[in-house]
Amino acid sequence: MTNTDTQKRKLCSASLICRSLGLLLLAGIVPASSWAQNAARVAAPQAHPWAASTTAKTETKIGGTIQQVTSKHGATQVVVEGSKGAVTADLGPYASNAAKSLSAGDHIEIAGWTRSSNGNEVLVARQITAGERQIVIRNEHGIPVRPVPAKSTKPQRVGASFVGGAK
Repeated sequence: MTNTDTQKRKLCSASLICRSLGLLLLAGIVPASSWAQNAARVAAPQAHPWAASTTAKTETKIGGTIQQVTSKHGATQVVVEGSKGAVTADLGPYASNAAKSLSAGDHIEIAGWTRSSNGNEVLVARQITAGERQIVIRNEHGIPVRPVPAKSTKPQRVGASFVGGAK
């Protein structure tokens, strides 16, 4: 055999190996991609267990005078004395800064949903109106809304300058 015959055989066998590997790879990719398309979808995050029954139709509004503002176990509560007596309103975990502006004697109106907690009726606050100010505590699905951080009054550095340096 000549040198060219040997080279042709090596080239042929290399080509055959490449084609075989390509077919095997293709055979593995096609079923995997079709399986991925048929795979179960990831479920969206669920709201609070009682959120399914929290709609505008079941929302309650109470108005009255604040008797007490407390913050314990990471949640803020307000006791409001209104026409129906004293009502405890749960403001949730993100309302601590908003609650700092509320104090005993202030007149407020709270919109939310009534729930039973440890045998007591609690108003789960969605929105508080104090004078002209409205504080949104939860969205319409009952999920707590994080407050938007205040913009800094400190001048912001637009870009760093690297001209100069140590001499």
